[in-house]
Amino acid sequence: MPLTRQKILFFSSVVWNFYKARPQELPLSLLEYFDYKCIYVEPIVYQEPKSIRLKNLVSNETKGIKVIKRKTNLKKGFLLFICENLNNIYQVMKFKPDIVVSNDHLMSILTCVYCKIIRKKFIFDHIDNWIEIEKNKLVKFYLKYIFYPIIGRKSFAITNTSHYLQETMRKYNKRSYLIPNGKSSEDIEKFKTNNFHSQDKIVFIGSLRDWYNFDLLIEIFKNFPQLKLEIYGTGVMFNYINSRINNIKNIKLMGSVDGSRVLRLTTESLFGVLPLKKNHLNKGTCPIKLFDYWAAAKTVIATPTHELLKIGKDCCLFATTKEEWIKQIKKILVDENLRQRMGKLSFEKINNIYNYKIISAEFNRIIHQ
Repeated sequence: MPLTRQKILFFSSVVWNFYKARPQELPLSLLEYFDYKCIYVEPIVYQEPKSIRLKNLVSNETKGIKVIKRKTNLKKGFLLFICENLNNIYQVMKFKPDIVVSNDHLMSILTCVYCKIIRKKFIFDHIDNWIEIEKNKLVKFYLKYIFYPIIGRKSFAITNTSHYLQETMRKYNKRSYLIPNGKSSEDIEKFKTNNFHSQDKIVFIGSLRDWYNFDLLIEIFKNFPQLKLEIYGTGVMFNYINSRINNIKNIKLMGSVDGSRVLRLTTESLFGVLPLKKNHLNKGTCPIKLFDYWAAAKTVIATPTHELLKIGKDCCLFATTKEEWIKQIKKILVDENLRQRMGKLSFEKINNIYNYKIISAEFNRIIHQ
């Protein structure tokens, strides 16, 4: 008799048609390389969602993934928070998966405990340090003193996107693993055939949030009028950035960009920029923007965060102050051999390590422990 395909149920904190990243790439890769049946359960979209993660910004292919959409006309509140947790348990009962994976910090505890009771493997995919993201003090207390201790101890395993997150969860669960972000093999192949780059344009594409130091980025590029900086994306910083670049001719705010254009725009960039703020949030972040630049074989100038110093010390240029950034940009502009050498190292890393074919293989190994 043929073996039955294993079924994985994914609970995500973002809708499927959000910017394509870890929540979409992991199930797509497990389906492609290991033939799992993958079911992706979106968070419930409430009336007038304020969070960008609940908005459909692009059109991602499902490629065989079953996507469960959930929506209500009610306004989000505490009772609906409980109801969504209970609905997640219902989804487990309905689909009877072999493995349950969740990256949702607010909606995972009851599902995790239920899986523990019925002896089903539950894996918490720890993507971001939500204690630092969350602004509500009550929610921060819940995450720190209730969520992490329970989810850590009751999960079959914890998969973490950064070294810092892995270290923080290891005190709760010995099965705390490093499973970084990356790019799909398909995207990497596309980057190989798109090696054009501009001589004067730098492109930044990402969520316009306050974990990036846009003030610093603007001040830096005011010193390079011969370079054109194009900033793509949407988020809470959009209007602020727009007001700051008024009358600066070489910096343009381009707005949201369709996913199909990201590859082309990134390859056009002369080099990459990651102006992260040095804080606890970015200490635990494995920035997916880095891997776009690396897949395009770009030299990247970045803030020396805890994670970037570990994974990019041999193929990133680091800068913290405005003067350091200016010095590194000047170095890149005059040394084409440096750009090519570091770009080659970057691509080798994305191809051999931060590739979802490899990342999903490690995830699959953890599942079968």
